[in-house]
Amino acid sequence: MDGDTVKLERSDGTLATIRLEGIDAPETGQRFGSEATEWLEIATEGKGVEVVESGTDRYGRILAHLYVEGRWLNRELVASGLAWHYVDYNKDVELARAQNEARANRVGIWQDARRVAPWDYRNGQRVETALPANVESTRDTDEVVFITDSGAKFHRKGCRYLGENGKPIPFSRVQSAYEPCKVCNP
Repeated sequence: MDGDTVKLERSDGTLATIRLEGIDAPETGQRFGSEATEWLEIATEGKGVEVVESGTDRYGRILAHLYVEGRWLNRELVASGLAWHYVDYNKDVELARAQNEARANRVGIWQDARRVAPWDYRNGQRVETALPANVESTRDTDEVVFITDSGAKFHRKGCRYLGENGKPIPFSRVQSAYEPCKVCNP
């Protein structure tokens, strides 16, 4: 269906909609959205898929980890730079490590310093090259941090690496898409 949701046929012939647990792939209209969808389709189509369920989401989809021939597809999507680790809903260390490696190697979505996270895209931000600085927070008590023009790291106000051109952004918008500054440690 897309890069983090797949419809699978069960052994009894019924269909199940599976949302991959702990990840969020770019939406179809976003950069790398079609690549993520194609990757998941190729990885699952016509193959025996092991589904390890962990619950259901608010849309009634089954949340699960998918395995094909011993490969953990959730992790592989993140490691290949075709999905974010969805840290607001999942704290898996392996997914976090996969994202950090993909980011460090600038693979897939991490090639673009001005990327838009899928949750921001769904929240109305549609321009791929725009920095999400003026998007309102979805939380009432969100701390404001600042990003540089490169859009790669976020900083506390007054950090020596921020300079004078830092753009304010709610903390909830930077957690998965940007790296924290190692000096000011926001």
